[in-house]
Amino acid sequence: MCRRGWRWPEPSPDPGCRLRQASSDLGIQGGESGCLTDVIHRATTHILDMASFMLHNRHTPEECPSAYALWKGFESPLRGNQATSTCRFGGHEIWWEVDAADETNALRLLPDYVGERSIAIRINREDIP
Repeated sequence: MCRRGWRWPEPSPDPGCRLRQASSDLGIQGGESGCLTDVIHRATTHILDMASFMLHNRHTPEECPSAYALWKGFESPLRGNQATSTCRFGGHEIWWEVDAADETNALRLLPDYVGERSIAIRINREDIP
């Protein structure tokens, strides 16, 4: 929707200001928050605060059914996603690659029983020449 006679406001030191001002001028409710620059800033800040971890769980063949059953009813962004596992081949180890602020928060992504028996290893991706 465009109003007759409407023009972009003059440049401002705040790069997101033009979008917010334009939204306000058009009468768009909530136009002053959540604009693209706000979202990018929050996402960038969030990403910069995160570290990557490899969560490693080793369990016995007897613990294997429990290690999987504990996920039912446990809220986690890992639930419903794939993990690397050796259980079907007798190794009984599972790995998850996650992003978290620190080791403690990384392990909190796992059910308590699994997390208490797991380690969080700080990792990063490297280009191999």
